[in-house]
Amino acid sequence: MEQQTNLLTRLKTKLPNNLIIVGSKYSGKKTLMLEIAPDFYYVDNNVEAIRSLDPKGNYVFIDIDDWSSACFGAMLKLLEENNNYNIIITCKNIMNLPRSIQSRCQIEKMEPYKD
Repeated sequence: MEQQTNLLTRLKTKLPNNLIIVGSKYSGKKTLMLEIAPDFYYVDNNVEAIRSLDPKGNYVFIDIDDWSSACFGAMLKLLEENNNYNIIITCKNIMNLPRSIQSRCQIEKMEPYKD
């Protein structure tokens, strides 16, 4: 839990424009989202929803590991147009995301909870 608390403190201090949070199931990714992004818009995982977004908003995309190449392409365009807003992405395995998306984001890893 210490790692999650430290990450929460750091992200509340300075939230990057484009952020990927990587962690296994039950590592606290969604709980972290509720803390750092309570007023963000949660986007459905489909290409039409991504393409229709205004690049001037704060968005959260949950568990994008199994997206289609069209969804990843739409996400890449959104990330490239983003200068002043926050986009947060969560995934279980960073290797499932294209390098072009990874390279445009700060990546934070969440460890599983430990007793």
